[in-house]
Amino acid sequence: MTTIETRRIAVDALIDNPDNPRSDLGSDQDLVELANSLAKDGNTDDCHVVAIAEGVDAGKFMLLEGHRRKAAARLGNVADLACKIRHDLDTKAKQIAFMIVANTHRENFTEMDAARGVQSLLDCEGMNVKAVAKSLSRGEKYVRSRSKITKLSEAAQTKIEDATLNIDQALELLNFADDEKAEARLLQVADKPNDWEVRLAAEKEVKAWRENLPRLTAELQGAGVEVEDRPEGPQWEWKDISPTYAEHSVAEAVEKDLIAVVHPDFPKITWARKREATKPWTPPEKTPDEIAADIRRSEIIRGLELAAPVRETFLKGILKKPTAEVVHQLALDMAEQLDLADVAHWLGIEEHEEIDDQEVVDGIAALSTDQLIVLSHLVRNGKEERLTDLAAWSPNAGFYYSTEPWRESLEHSYGYKWTEAELEAIQQFAAEKAALAEGGNDEDA
Repeated sequence: MTTIETRRIAVDALIDNPDNPRSDLGSDQDLVELANSLAKDGNTDDCHVVAIAEGVDAGKFMLLEGHRRKAAARLGNVADLACKIRHDLDTKAKQIAFMIVANTHRENFTEMDAARGVQSLLDCEGMNVKAVAKSLSRGEKYVRSRSKITKLSEAAQTKIEDATLNIDQALELLNFADDEKAEARLLQVADKPNDWEVRLAAEKEVKAWRENLPRLTAELQGAGVEVEDRPEGPQWEWKDISPTYAEHSVAEAVEKDLIAVVHPDFPKITWARKREATKPWTPPEKTPDEIAADIRRSEIIRGLELAAPVRETFLKGILKKPTAEVVHQLALDMAEQLDLADVAHWLGIEEHEEIDDQEVVDGIAALSTDQLIVLSHLVRNGKEERLTDLAAWSPNAGFYYSTEPWRESLEHSYGYKWTEAELEAIQQFAAEKAALAEGGNDEDA
């Protein structure tokens, strides 16, 4: 018997595979279009099936590839489909692996579908991470990661399916499997990359703090520092203790007889002093709105502290590998900040009493990135109007009036070759420049 046999099989004899990893067969409109195509031309791509030898469906065929074609065939009243009977796929593991590979690059095959397929393979007899990786021609890291995300909550898996949670985010979520509130907060911002990074940093900080709190408490107490639970309410209302609003080392806390105020949800020690019993404390009176505003301000400040490293990482990523779009936009931004009259000159826009700003802006927008960079340098650094004044060639010219930096750019950056007239101007002050240089060396000595 050949390993692959081709024949037409009645649609009624094709059974959907319960292990099919693909959960979405596409939109109704797509199925209608496919149904019309099948009714007119048949299926140009064969379905792949295996024969069913036992059970109530014995004699029929289990689909491996072609579930969507079968659904469309029923819709279009197509009686049979061209199929390849796969005698070579004689184990459940081989069949699942075939279905995963066959669907990998197809529309509507989600990362969650792939993950469930990988887990189904791992559940097959005799299969392990190494064997599954080999059967899919993927790395073992891929198999482990996809298996892990099948353990996520239903809410997280739904977001993976609708592509609002990516695999890297999903793997991070695994660290919060025992904290439903933290997971919910992360899922809320999963489709906003920067907000996700800020929230993730905050949740990691709290998680690490909670894990470290017993050890930290023991160390503080061992050093002679009293540790108290954080009182309810904002700090300014604490009656028995007075926060210092400053950072202290353990040694400083011992020396100043400070107490450490801690709470699982506040990832930071609040150093405080106990109030004297003889001096009753009356917290400042604030309205509920004022209290809410203070709390809101502290939350915003904390958010800004967490956002700063996220923003810095983002900008460093841009600097490391800027896209053409970013470079062009930055160059455009720089050019649009220039003096429009100067820009008009370099763009060859004829000067008149009132330069048309929009004409200049349009001229800037039409430039390439390279042209924008050159234009920006010309307008910011060029001192062409001064090079007709011999005094501006002198090394004694004042900082503002000197053309020496511009002449260095002309020669070394632009590659300009001096004319005889310009060389004469340079030579005119050569001795003066040498004397200045010699004087500088004497001062160094």
